[in-house]
Amino acid sequence: MSEPSADAGDAEAVPAQQKDLDQQLQPQGQAVGEAGGSPPTEEEAPPTEQTEEVVEAATDTDSGAPGTDDDSTGSDSTDDDTIAEKLAQLETDATAARTKKDQADVALADLENRLTTLRAVQKDAETAATAYTAAYDALAREDTAYGEYLQSQEQGLRRQLGEAGVAEVEALDTARKDRANQLETELKTAAEKLTSAESTREEQRLAVKEKGDALAGWKKLTATVTAQHTELKTRREEIAKARQAGEYALAYWLLDQARARRESFDDGPRLIDPDDLQHKLLDAVTALADAQKALADAETAATTAKADLAAATKARDKHRAESEAQLRESLRTAGTHATTGESNA
Repeated sequence: MSEPSADAGDAEAVPAQQKDLDQQLQPQGQAVGEAGGSPPTEEEAPPTEQTEEVVEAATDTDSGAPGTDDDSTGSDSTDDDTIAEKLAQLETDATAARTKKDQADVALADLENRLTTLRAVQKDAETAATAYTAAYDALAREDTAYGEYLQSQEQGLRRQLGEAGVAEVEALDTARKDRANQLETELKTAAEKLTSAESTREEQRLAVKEKGDALAGWKKLTATVTAQHTELKTRREEIAKARQAGEYALAYWLLDQARARRESFDDGPRLIDPDDLQHKLLDAVTALADAQKALADAETAATTAKADLAAATKARDKHRAESEAQLRESLRTAGTHATTGESNA
C-alpha cells in the first residue's frame, strides 16, 4: 500500500482550516474562501463574491478610511462655507454667550446675596423660634385682653360723650388729617413747580447762548460764510470719493446730508445781500435781548419756586411736629364740655 502524498494530506487539512476560519468570520458575514485554502466550487462562487464585498465594507468601516457613507465628521461646516461666514457665525455665537454670561453673573450675584441673608437669619432662627414659642401663650392672652379693653372703653366713652361729643372728636381728628393731606399736596406742587422753573431756566440759558453765537456770526459774516463753504467743500469731496469707489448708496446718503446741512444755514448767519446786513444785525441784537429778558424771568421764577418749596416743607414739618399736641389740647377742652351720657341716664 503506497504512502499518501503530501498533496493528499494538504487536501484533507484545508477543509478543517476553512471550517475554523468560517466559524470565526461567520458573524461578520465573511466567506471561508477570503482567508485562503482551496478554491470553492462553482456552486459556492456567488456567496464568495458577496462575502468579499461585506469584508471590504467592514474593513473600510473599522479603519475609518475616507469615502464611507458616514456623514458625521464632528463639524457643522461645509465646503461652501467661507472664512467671513464662519467668522460672522462665531462672532454671533460669542455675543450670545457673553449675553448669557452677563445674565448668569447677575443671577449669581442675586443668589449669593439671598444665601448670605438667609444664612445670617439661620443663625438666629432656632433661638428666635424657641423664645417665641415659649412666650406665645402669654402674648396671645395679652393681645386678646387688649382687644377686649379697647372694645369696652369705646362703649363706655361713647355713653359718656354722647353722639355730639363723639362727632366733635371725629371732626377734630378729621380736620387734622385733612390739613396734613393739604400740606403734602402743596409740598408736591411746589416741588413740581421748582423742577419746571429750573428746566425753563436751563432752556433760556441755551437760547441766550444761541442768540449770542448768532449775533457774533452776523458781526463776522465774512468768516462765518467762509467756514460754511469750507465745510460744504469737504462734504462734496466725500461724495466724489464715494462715487469714484462705486459706493453709490453712500454717495447718495452723503448728498442728502450735505443738502440738509446747507439748508440749516438759513436759520443762522449766511450769505446775504450786503445791504441786508444792518437789518440782520439789528434783528440779532433784538433776539439776544429778548432771550436775556426771558432768562432773567426764568431765574426769578426759579428763585421764587425754590422759596415756595422751602416754605411748604417748613409748614408740613411744623404740622407734623405740633398738630398732635394741638389736637390733644383741643380734645381736652372738648371733653370738659361734653355731656355725660351716664349722668343723664
